[in-house]
Amino acid sequence: MAPSATSKDHSDLSDIVSKDSGAFKRPTAAFRSWISSAPDSLFPPAKDRYVLYINRGCPWAHRANLVRSLKGLEDVIQLVTMGSSLGSEGWAYDGSLGSGERDPLYGFTTHKQLYMKADPSYAGRYTVPTLWDKQRETIVSNESSEIIRMLY
Repeated sequence: MAPSATSKDHSDLSDIVSKDSGAFKRPTAAFRSWISSAPDSLFPPAKDRYVLYINRGCPWAHRANLVRSLKGLEDVIQLVTMGSSLGSEGWAYDGSLGSGERDPLYGFTTHKQLYMKADPSYAGRYTVPTLWDKQRETIVSNESSEIIRMLY
């Protein structure tokens, strides 16, 4: 499937590799909210409210999952793993790398569908890790360093 004007081919890495040095330049994350115990927080801490979406091949997602495990949050924050297929719709659920054939919450087959549920006008990359709020049905954060700090 060819990408449309609003759908970037996510297997094309030319926009995140420096043409001068060949170095990887990670794009800025689009979703930057926080889980907080502040009284007016949109995302208060709560057991079984949040889901961490990862792909085991992504080092940033892997480190977020490591912190989740090391902090003993396996029974607090659900983990969803995507397969190894990456295409124009982002990571896919293909049964590989411990993934199911579909997203267990919504039956999605690609990570793009989760991003579109959070923001139908989103036009960026469909990255992991992604911290999802099941109650508000939106992405809390897709910035790994901030997810790690939230879990810490």
